[in-house]
Amino acid sequence: MRKNRLIVLALWILALVGISISGGPVTYGFFFAVTLVPVVSIINIIAVVTKYRIHQTLEGKYFTSNEPIPFHFSLQNETFFAFPSLRVKFFTTFSTVNDIDDTKEFEIFPDSGITKKTNLICKYRGIYEVGFKLLEVRDLFHLFCFTCKNPETLKVNIRPKLYDLDNLKTLSISKLAKSTSQSSSDFPDVISREYQEGDSTKLINWKLSAKNQKLMVRTLTGDTQKSVSIILGSQRDYMDNKIFIPLENKLLEIALCLTNFCLKKNTPVNAFYMQDTLHSHFIQDSTTFQAFYDDLSIMQFSPDFKNENTLIALGENPELFNSKLVIFILPQWTVHSQILMEKLNKYNIATKAYIVCDSEEGYTQIPQSQVDISVLTSEAKLEEEL
Repeated sequence: MRKNRLIVLALWILALVGISISGGPVTYGFFFAVTLVPVVSIINIIAVVTKYRIHQTLEGKYFTSNEPIPFHFSLQNETFFAFPSLRVKFFTTFSTVNDIDDTKEFEIFPDSGITKKTNLICKYRGIYEVGFKLLEVRDLFHLFCFTCKNPETLKVNIRPKLYDLDNLKTLSISKLAKSTSQSSSDFPDVISREYQEGDSTKLINWKLSAKNQKLMVRTLTGDTQKSVSIILGSQRDYMDNKIFIPLENKLLEIALCLTNFCLKKNTPVNAFYMQDTLHSHFIQDSTTFQAFYDDLSIMQFSPDFKNENTLIALGENPELFNSKLVIFILPQWTVHSQILMEKLNKYNIATKAYIVCDSEEGYTQIPQSQVDISVLTSEAKLEEEL
């Protein structure tokens, strides 16, 4: 493109010199022709930018990360003149479009176009834009390039991928065995959990329900199977989505994978995470797991949802201390997670931690011994590393 500009400029200077020396109709004609070339180029670009038509659609209602989504894309020329050089650019940070080369230039003749039926892959859970991002338009003589953004982008809400693993390298089956945790006067045998459909109204703890602004029921520890508890961090430290969304995605995938694994071992799971208040989910069958999956799909991460507040609150929660195993899933290991783990170990409750981070900040405080911690990156393949 720069070469073409230099050629036109050289020809224009040559024509200018020609009319200065001799003049004549041929020389003047050549001068005006060369002068009109950039003008025609600009008019050509304006005409293309105002007349092109792009259509894109996704098939389906619910979309899952790393699963192909049928994607239909068309670029149409509905005018009487040709589009000499177009290049389509797609959103590529969090998604990829198969079988479309966005480095290729297209020439589209009048009343024609290009149509593609392919698949789009979204890499991470979250809400973000996909598909056609912008269009690069070049003129007939390749002197100028104009980039126009798509004013009507596709925004998708991607659900986390669910891994169905029969065995885990990082979690011993023995930790899912019957707990030997001791009782304590600090945490009585009668604890409470959130009300679920089918619970007897006789077991509702009205005082605790009023305090928590939601129905809570009493649970006798001697009559129920001890569960595995999962503590999921929901604090957002990075405002840059390029850093944050992959980390968020992996935290949720680990939580879902471990919950699914425990259910396959006939072990119920109690999951805790912070939103505006501390949320808890008791998962014991496919119905409650689906509800948990739906909630995690729309779960929010925020700088306001401090992990230290979650850990401090759970340190005073008797329900956590009725667990056979407590699993931490956090973006970094801190003094608060260490304190809670030591408190759980004091009552002979087994613990396990998964730290998801891409920098040393996430694991600089991890002790070298007496703590069962696995460190994973945001791009870790769970089927291989979990």
